[in-house]
Amino acid sequence: MHFDGTNTINIFRKLLAAILVAVSFSAASAEYASESVLATGRWVKVKVTDSGLYQLTRSTLSGWGFSDISKVKVYGYGGAMISEKMGDGYVDDLPQVPVYRSDSKIIFYAQGLVSWKDNTSRGVAYHHVLNPYANEGYYFITDRDDLTIAELTATGEAATAQAGPQITDFEERLVHEKETFAPGTTGRTLLGEDFTYSRNQVFTVNLPGIVDGSDAKAYIAFMTKTQGGSSEITFSGGTGDDYVGRVSATASDSYGIGEQGYFDYSIKAPGEKLLLGMSYSNTGSLSFARLDYFEISYFRRLAMDGTSLAFRSHTSACRDSVFSISGATDGLQVWDITTHYSPKAVNVTVAGGNAYFRQTETGKREYVAFNPASTFPAPTYGGTVANQNLHGLETPDMVIITPGEFRSEAQRLAELHETVDGMKVAVIDETSIFNEFSSGTRDIMAYRKLAKLFWERSKVEGAETDFRYLLLFGRSLFDNRRLTSDARSITYPLLLTWESYLCTSESTSFNTDDVCGILADGSDVSVSGHNHNIDISIGRMPVKSLAEAGKMVDKVYSYVNNSAMGAWRNNVLVIADDANAAVHMSQSEKSIEQMKANGGSEYVYTRIYLDAFEAESSGSGRFYPDARKKMFQSFRDGVLFANFLGHANPTSWTHDGLLRWTDIQNEFYYKNYPVMFTGTCEFTRWDAPDVSGGELLYLNEAGGVVSMITSSRVTSISRNGDLSNSICRFLFQPEKDGTMPRTGDILRYAKNERSSSGDHRLKYALIGDPALRMKYPKYRTKITEINGTPTDSEVYPEVQALQQVSVKGQVTDADGMPMNDFQGLVNTTVYDAEMSVTTHGYYDAGEDSTPFTYQERSNRLYTGTDSVKNGTFELTFRIPKEINNNYTPAQISTYAYSSADNVDANGSCENFYVYGFDETAEADTIGPEIRLFALNNSGFVDGSVVNETPYLLVEVYDESGINLSSAGIGHGITLLLDGKKTISGLEEYYTQDTDKLGRVYCQLDEMSAGNHTLRLRVWDIFGNASEKTISFFVQPGQQPELYRVYTDANPAKTEANFYLEHNRPDAMLTVTISIYDMLGRQVWSESHTGRSDMFTTMPVTWNLTDGSGCRVGRGIYLYRATVTADGVSSSSKVQKLAVAAE
Repeated sequence: MHFDGTNTINIFRKLLAAILVAVSFSAASAEYASESVLATGRWVKVKVTDSGLYQLTRSTLSGWGFSDISKVKVYGYGGAMISEKMGDGYVDDLPQVPVYRSDSKIIFYAQGLVSWKDNTSRGVAYHHVLNPYANEGYYFITDRDDLTIAELTATGEAATAQAGPQITDFEERLVHEKETFAPGTTGRTLLGEDFTYSRNQVFTVNLPGIVDGSDAKAYIAFMTKTQGGSSEITFSGGTGDDYVGRVSATASDSYGIGEQGYFDYSIKAPGEKLLLGMSYSNTGSLSFARLDYFEISYFRRLAMDGTSLAFRSHTSACRDSVFSISGATDGLQVWDITTHYSPKAVNVTVAGGNAYFRQTETGKREYVAFNPASTFPAPTYGGTVANQNLHGLETPDMVIITPGEFRSEAQRLAELHETVDGMKVAVIDETSIFNEFSSGTRDIMAYRKLAKLFWERSKVEGAETDFRYLLLFGRSLFDNRRLTSDARSITYPLLLTWESYLCTSESTSFNTDDVCGILADGSDVSVSGHNHNIDISIGRMPVKSLAEAGKMVDKVYSYVNNSAMGAWRNNVLVIADDANAAVHMSQSEKSIEQMKANGGSEYVYTRIYLDAFEAESSGSGRFYPDARKKMFQSFRDGVLFANFLGHANPTSWTHDGLLRWTDIQNEFYYKNYPVMFTGTCEFTRWDAPDVSGGELLYLNEAGGVVSMITSSRVTSISRNGDLSNSICRFLFQPEKDGTMPRTGDILRYAKNERSSSGDHRLKYALIGDPALRMKYPKYRTKITEINGTPTDSEVYPEVQALQQVSVKGQVTDADGMPMNDFQGLVNTTVYDAEMSVTTHGYYDAGEDSTPFTYQERSNRLYTGTDSVKNGTFELTFRIPKEINNNYTPAQISTYAYSSADNVDANGSCENFYVYGFDETAEADTIGPEIRLFALNNSGFVDGSVVNETPYLLVEVYDESGINLSSAGIGHGITLLLDGKKTISGLEEYYTQDTDKLGRVYCQLDEMSAGNHTLRLRVWDIFGNASEKTISFFVQPGQQPELYRVYTDANPAKTEANFYLEHNRPDAMLTVTISIYDMLGRQVWSESHTGRSDMFTTMPVTWNLTDGSGCRVGRGIYLYRATVTADGVSSSSKVQKLAVAAE
């Protein structure tokens, strides 16, 4: 046998590596169970609200299906809010709770919704913490045979009365808190009793066992909202003096929610019953005045006067003393419940009616004393629990958390990522997360703990997956417990969100999902000024129903599978508000610089800076109609990414009405969905009772945006700009493996770069799928020669006005290697040199506004389409007569695409100049040929009747080329309406095909009823003009015309797509398809609203089912189409469709 030493060494190395990986994985996962206890066996869930002892009797357990009480075990840790500091008191899966057992019952200690923590800054020694997510805490009951019963371990030392100084009292704590009113729609604070009208109220507080002669201490939280004045609360009770507390006026800005007052009050209690009085008064204008809560602490005798007594150590140093509990009887048990889910039995001596023990463990301890013979309340039955095992799941790349009602659609989204991206995606309903990670109790830290488990496992060397994405598949509400009237009126499923403790101002209070992605040990999200790294990318799809969820999943499918090539994938839209000393425009310029410097230099940037447009005045102030028109046209043409910086609210953008609620509802029906960043205030309050504008824009099933990085609260202008810069820095920057970043990663990178901004960055969220990748062009185009001169030569080529230009280029991969198999088309646009643009500097009283200067390529010299063959292309065109004549580089922007192979490429070249005049150019004296000038359809004839917003159709041809340059005056493509009103700027809509046929298609503004004329004037690049005039009659409410209705499958076997041809190009249409059987009975009907794809509607798909979802039988069916535009409908003739077997 031949011995290969090298091979043996390699085998040994691989074996060693495998062992190290296994050991590493084991070490990293040691604190996590590999399987949940819920994975097998029979389980029942029970509910509690208050902390204390509960009993499970034999008969109760029998009714729940447990026949043998000796096998029953209790698991869980109840309803206290989980620590927001990662790793602090971390409990994995469900721990078994040691219990008291007898033949007839089980007694266990349960933790309710209120927990307590030491307090050193208040008069009371303890401060209560109420779980802000849940109304019940849970425990789990099982009779699994394979689980060993957890026994109570012993602690403490049984003592006698003579063993040392006796502890005969302890500091009792009580809390009163009603939560029914929200001061605002933000934060986790809810308020109770209303003092707005009932200004004098008395609260009865029982103080059982209060030590004679001792004082009680009260800590009272109150909240008011007053303007132009303040509040005063007088507290009375006991035998001492009254105490007066004051609450200052609420901030006068628009962000003030209210002011909180906190008062320490020492009370000379008259006995075991305290009447705590509160009297409220105010000056100024009052919006509300409410009690938040009050805490009472007092020294209570250590005496059994009921079935149980919960008590605690005075200090952490009491081991030299002996606890003496009076009223003790034989059989008394004392448990140490400091760790409430793992109680310990305290050794005690009962003698002479007293029980004695010495504390042997360090620190302050919590105890409960009880007689097992007593009767205790039973927990409430919460239902059976199906077996589950999230701990045993393979670590996924992505997790989708969903309400159970939306699971089917979440699963469909998961399948998309598994198929397209090769990801492992786990779809998990939130109830199962709560079961394993928060003892069944609703708590957003359960989401976080689940993410922590997968994140830790995926960090292990050799792990097959990289857990990076978390999607919350559902909307949320600031009132996570649905206690307020607004919340109770909402009936759709909600996921949790994290709300800040701060609640007095819209500018400081906020919500965020980012806490679910802050996973490092020791990271504390309860502290304001969060600067922790966010470890995974998070998004939220705020869907409210299964149908809406399905539409949004369809939208993601549509975007991912969108094979519609076009320059929209090469376009970036940058929008900036006016005023504020031009800061929004300045920030936008910096964002553009970041994009260009970090992989985005190939893209075309369109600026819409409001202050650069002519303003018009109205009764409500200034507005910019041309800016609105250009913005909507840009969205209609399609953009890959849109960036907005400025002012906003949940229903609109800018004080000037750039984007209005009606626009969001009715305008954004575009077939190519952008990804958008809104660097502004509270445009997307996805936790408010009312749906916000940002959500509506996202939830538009036939348009809007596919993803949006947006804020849910008031934000800072300067930090909005900072975040925009960071987002734009990562937007076009490839990952280490060369792939382009996904939307969730872009936001995570940006937030981590801006960690110093603290809470501000957390006010932003990704509304959408965090694993979605924008439709980046895959390859690059490169201009290699201009008029025979290489573009990479030391001296850039120069071209002149009227000169014939020949351009050569090629398609390359990301590394610059030629793509010789690329066959398709290339769209080319040539821009003149940059010119300085100075804005108007409009000013309103109380505003800071400054003219702003920036550089822009506003002069377009040529646009056209040519063929790409074997990865190369060549085009010729002539430079217009009118140029900027500025000796700075010009630009050629190219976008190439192959529809057959579904690939595209983009590129930009600035290595040339356009300067000077070609004196040798052969003159052209013939104007352009106007081949079509029509409204709504090519069959238009002079005098036709049209609707009030007709669609312009122009086709022109000129051998030398159509003039697009704006360097001259009056030589663009214009219309003259009725000989009076000039409509200019139509060259912005100009496109040209491979045969040099130019087209201008656009929607015209609304016209009055009656007769009108339009004169079209077009110029060529030599300055020759041609014109044509048409007449028409505008009839408001005119019916749309249907030319043809057809289906792509007849006979249909699996589905049929219906299309309508009509005379309303690029218009908002509602299309209804109705299916009937041969007896005329309606089988199915569906309506779709959207923007038409020129003269054809988007398809309406019938999946061959009836109204109940059952597949129809084979046979002949009838179909009819109805199209509605501007509220007026037109129907087609009935046609036949055959349905065949699959």
